[in-house]
Amino acid sequence: HLSLRRQRQMCIRDRRRVELGLEFDRFYDLVRWGIAEQVLHAAGKLNYQPKNALLPIPQDEIDKSKGVLKQNPDYL
Repeated sequence: HLSLRRQRQMCIRDRRRVELGLEFDRFYDLVRWGIAEQVLHAAGKLNYQPKNALLPIPQDEIDKSKGVLKQNPDYL
């Protein structure tokens, strides 16, 4: 028996899948929910890797932050 919270989550995911199915915004939902690799691989898009969940931080921004910002690990 699914909890009410889980049912709501599944309903929201399904609704966004229908509304954003052909839009790039769907990718960010998949990443945020932690299911990007599973969904994209099932759709035959095998080039997705976990490092794709984060983008590299531009070096200019890292330099301007005077060491506060650090590059995302997979982009070192």
